[in-house]
Amino acid sequence: MGGIIIVGHGEAPAALLAAAEMILGPQTGVRTLNLYQDTNLESFSENLFEIIQKMEDGNGVLILCDVLGGSPGNAATTMMGKGVEVVSGVNLPMLLEVLGKRNLSCSQLAVLAKTAGQNGIARVNDLLREE
Repeated sequence: MGGIIIVGHGEAPAALLAAAEMILGPQTGVRTLNLYQDTNLESFSENLFEIIQKMEDGNGVLILCDVLGGSPGNAATTMMGKGVEVVSGVNLPMLLEVLGKRNLSCSQLAVLAKTAGQNGIARVNDLLREE
């Protein structure tokens, strides 16, 4: 796996990575890019492109974004193709699973990310009622 980039609004990307590293320990090959209210979207896209170029090693780059249709996700979408996969709705269960399976291909990780992200969502009241 070439690399993983987490993009999103405010401090969310950095906070997600910090939480994952608290559980799994320090991670290499993972970058974050935060979009702030005063960030120029063109410079955000340029920064994302530069990060991708530095991380690409022929094995692909997985971009995890916070919101489908949001500015960070839209910037990531313009980078798709040529070994770049984008998955929206990043959450901690998704990130932990992806970080734990970095031996998979980029496209396999993208599928895993979607499944893990969905499986990490539960209404706990319903789970407790089942018992």
